Parts: sequence; structure tokens; C-alpha cells
Amino acid sequence: MCPTNARGTGSFTQETSKGNHPRRPRGQKTFLIWMAEVLIWGATLVLTASVALCKIPPLYPSNILKLPPGGQAIVVDKSRQHLYLIASRRGHLMIEKHVICATGQKDGVKEKAGDRKTPEGIYFIKGLLLPPRLEPKYGICALPLNYPNLIDKRLRRDGNGIWIHGIHKDRPIKSTQGCVVLQNDDLAYLAKRVTLYTTPVVIVPATRLVPEKALLNNAKKYLSFLEHWREAWSAGKISRYISCYSPKFETKGMDLAQWRKYKAALFKRYHHHMLVEIQDPVIIHTEKYDVAVFRQEFQGGNFHAIGYKRLYLRQEGGKDKIIGEEWISSRELDVRQSFFKRRVASIRPLESEFRIVSLTPMAPAPQRVTLDPVQEAREFLKRWKTLWEKREIGPFSALYSRHFRFKSMDFHAWKRYKIETFKKNGPIHLTLQDITCQKSGGRMIVRFHQIYRSRAFQDSGEKELVLVREAGRWKIIRERWSRSR
Repeated sequence: MCPTNARGTGSFTQETSKGNHPRRPRGQKTFLIWMAEVLIWGATLVLTASVALCKIPPLYPSNILKLPPGGQAIVVDKSRQHLYLIASRRGHLMIEKHVICATGQKDGVKEKAGDRKTPEGIYFIKGLLLPPRLEPKYGICALPLNYPNLIDKRLRRDGNGIWIHGIHKDRPIKSTQGCVVLQNDDLAYLAKRVTLYTTPVVIVPATRLVPEKALLNNAKKYLSFLEHWREAWSAGKISRYISCYSPKFETKGMDLAQWRKYKAALFKRYHHHMLVEIQDPVIIHTEKYDVAVFRQEFQGGNFHAIGYKRLYLRQEGGKDKIIGEEWISSRELDVRQSFFKRRVASIRPLESEFRIVSLTPMAPAPQRVTLDPVQEAREFLKRWKTLWEKREIGPFSALYSRHFRFKSMDFHAWKRYKIETFKKNGPIHLTLQDITCQKSGGRMIVRFHQIYRSRAFQDSGEKELVLVREAGRWKIIRERWSRSR
């Protein structure tokens, strides 16, 4: 607080020396200095609070503009060889799963059968294939996609048998004939989350990651377009309705002129009094075209239909236009989905865990004496043991590949598990015996007998580490443990 004078004015008491210059007692501040410090202190508090509140928003693939509550979508980024499972929870998007995948051996859009390219566009899962009818090389199951879709057929792209399937051995990225390949555990998880017809599978050369707010803003124009289309249909206004369609529109063997004639007859039959309702829209965007999927209910006279519709949209003259549409009744979809879910429930994990790996070629070796691979692996093992005993989670986890999996845990879940065990078990002592190193292709298999001791736990057994080269360094891609009986 500010010291006061005898009169209680709140000003500093002044003493006068020679020359009548005011003098400040030692250790006392002028009012201006005090105010400046208060202002700086206040500004610091405001800035600190602003930084704390100014969180960087999470980012999502730019292709998924809108999902209904509980909905899912899949995005395959061919450039990164990543698959994203996007979900809508409590009114917001979330990346439910983000995993490595493998696509075609060659880049670019699939044009014909045998070109070893993965298609690019918006697709939907149309079924499920399981062993023993499914060959072992396709892994735990396969999810066929509707390639070629409506757009592909118009562009005369051929080929078929494009699936999302599993693996029966370790394989690198960009190694398929055109399918999207996942590790079996990732595929089993995915199969239990998707729905037929309505879960989109968006395959793109590369996706941008943007804040959810940007996606919602982009979705507004599509929602406005759908409402304009629905209102024109419901009111039976044929000109407004047809204005939503592209001159190149085709469906069920009809071009736009034939479609207008067909719809005009229906509007006349129902006396322009129709009920059209749209629910739970899914809006997907790509650089070439967009798709809106929604539950549609139609009532006209005595005719009543409920089902799911897909509208394929494209920008023409700066406006969205419908270039094609597809429909399936709710009754038919419910039967298919029920059968699909029963079969998905029968998926059983494979005994062996196979992985998709991204191996970065080694840089040219510098001019120095290098260890042979076996000796290098032994040196790696020494460092692994030392860092584990020191419980240095950062350097220790850096010895593991980002594609590392252990049981049901991915790299991040395993790291969290290790942090907890490091805290709980306290000081650690390891004894490694009977070490063997065996080179197998581009991998190194390290096996040994391990004795583990801590203040809380003691165990022993056989361990196997599988090492791969990433950026010229050994990394652990797989770890197996068998406890001594």
C-alpha cells in the first residue's frame, strides 16, 4: 500500500534539503514507479491467463465436413500411408484411431485393372469376407469397396476387387496391387466400427489437417444446398428442383431431360403435396467431387418410402450441382447391416502378429569404421538395458519404432504403460543371459533370457526383440515375452 502523510492525503511525505529539491527516503518508491510496477504486474497476469486459455485447437482431415452423432468416416492418406478413423462424439469430431496402412505400389489415380494403383475418391463398404472362403494372404478379413463407383464408371475406369484387407506376413508400405491394407488388429477394430452404405471411405493423394471450425463453416453451404433441394422437391416446384442438377446428370439410365419428365409426372400425380425429410447428413469433400449421404423419408399420397440417399455433387459455374444419385431402402439396408454385424462378431485374432513397416533407406555410411550388424545389435541391447534400468523413458522409448505394437497396445499406449510401471516399481535391475543375434533379411532378431528385479516385482523368462532400420538406426518393431514356468 501507499504510505500516507499526516493529513492522510495518500501522497508521499517530502523532506527538503539544500536547494529545495525534494528528497525520497531510502527504500521508498515514487508514486509513478509504483504505478508502473502495478501495471506491468497486471499486464503479466493478463498475458499469462491469455496464453493459458489460448489452446491450439485439434486438427482433423479436411475431407470430413459433417458427421451425425455416433457417425464414422475413414480417410486414407496415400502420401503419408496413414488411415484415420473419424467419429462424431457429443457434437464434436474426434480422431478415434490413426494407423499405418499400405496402398498401391504405384502413385496416382487407378485407371485400369492391373495398374497397381489404389483408387482415389469417395467409396463405401459393401460387405465382409471371412476365412475360410477368404484366402490366407488377405489376413483376418476383407471389406470390399464399391469401386468403380458412379464417378469412376463415367470416367471409364475399370478394375474391381478393391478391398480393405489384412496381412499374413510383415510387409512394407506401398506394396499392394491397389487395395488398402491394414494390420490385422487395426482391421478387426475398424470392421466393428463401420456401417454398410453410410460410412464413407475417402481415399486421397494427401489430406490437409484443419480445425473443426473450418470444417463446420465449409459444411454450411452444402447444408443450405440440401435444404433448397428438399424444399423445391417438397413443394413440387419442378424448375427450382431441376436447377439443382447438372446438365450432365445421369441416373438409372436417364439423362437430365428424361429425369425432369419423370419427376414432373410424379409431382403432378401427388398434386404437389409431398413430404420430404432429411436426417443425419454426412458431407464429404474431395478436390474432384463431393458426396452427401442422409436418411430420407418421402410421403406422397399413399406412397411412403424411407431409406438412404447419396448425392454426388460437383462445382459448375461456382455453384454446387447434382451429377448423380443412389438410393437404398431402410429395410434392405437393415437386413444387410444385421448380417454384417453378426459376421463381424465372429472375427477371431490370428495367433501371429504381423506388421506394416515403413523402412527408410539408410543414408550413405560416413567414412569411419562401423560395427558389423550383429555387433551393432549387441551394442544396441546394452543401451536398451542401461536406459531401462535408469528408467529414462524419453531415451528408452526412442529405441522403439513409432509402429511398435505390444499385445493390444500401440506405441503411445505402451509408452504410457511404461511410465506407470517405472513409477510403481521403483529401481530396476536386469540380467540378460544367453544372448543370440540373428539377421533375417533387413531385420535383426535378438533373443535372450531375462531376469527382472525391482522392489515391487521379480520375474524371469525368454524375450525376443525384432529390430528394423529406420533412418539408419535400429528400432524395436516387435517384442515377445514368455515367462518361465
